[in-house]
Amino acid sequence: MKLAQVFLLVAVTHNYCQQGNLVSSFLSKSNHRIRDVAGQRNHLSTEGKNQHQLKSEKDDERNQRNRYKGQRTTRTSSNNSQRRKVNATQKIRNSRNLKELFDLLRNADINHIPTYWNQASKFMYDRLECRRIQNNPGILKPLVEMTLKCSNRLRSPRSLATMAHAIGKITSLTRNPIFDSERIWEVLECNIVEAGTNAGNGFNSIECSNILWACAKTNRKPDKVLKVMEAQVLSHIDEFNSRSTANTLWACAKIGHSSPKLFDAISHKAMEKLDTFNSQAIANTVWAYATVEHSSPELFDAISH
Repeated sequence: MKLAQVFLLVAVTHNYCQQGNLVSSFLSKSNHRIRDVAGQRNHLSTEGKNQHQLKSEKDDERNQRNRYKGQRTTRTSSNNSQRRKVNATQKIRNSRNLKELFDLLRNADINHIPTYWNQASKFMYDRLECRRIQNNPGILKPLVEMTLKCSNRLRSPRSLATMAHAIGKITSLTRNPIFDSERIWEVLECNIVEAGTNAGNGFNSIECSNILWACAKTNRKPDKVLKVMEAQVLSHIDEFNSRSTANTLWACAKIGHSSPKLFDAISHKAMEKLDTFNSQAIANTVWAYATVEHSSPELFDAISH
């Protein structure tokens, strides 16, 4: 009897254990399913947020790309314009003679007129080209006419100094006035006076010396221009190096502009930079002071030592 009870107890206990395992298994699977459902919900929620964020990022990227495209278009347009300007200037400088230069003049930009004058003056060191101008000054007529036509737009100090210096060089090397020289100088002198009296930086040291040098080479003594140039020289005297100083003194003496104020001011600055003067600059300086009979004992003592 006791043995039967023991077997019965063992069977009941085993049954309970199996049921317990089933319950545990069921609960475990239920928990897994709950976690899976929660995970799927979180994934869907995250995915929805990611899609919204991705769309926002794409919109930002598209807007940024459009802005960059607009900036790039603007820069490209500006760069192309600058490149065309550089290419045109380079073509002028690469011309080998007056014929090639004036072939380019047919499609010239107004802003390049000073460059044409500068290049034409360089050809005067070629005997053949120089002789062509000597025999036929009218060769320069197209450039002169374009300059006169656009004179109202040629007012920058650099442009005016470049053209004056080029015309002075052509006149000096050909030993003849250029075509229609009186009209061209009238325009240049008027614009130089206006540019020198307007508010702004005015003419720098090199531009002043080039204009005065051109006046000397063409035997011109325009009082208004000389007055403006003297004021500009005194305003920028600290910028003058040995060459521009000597050229300015030589030009003023050559045309008879013997301003004591100007020669005194240059004398003091020349003494400060005398160690940078070469033999030619010293010779021009001494000649200028002797020609206008302006006494500067300190300067001459410094030169003699």
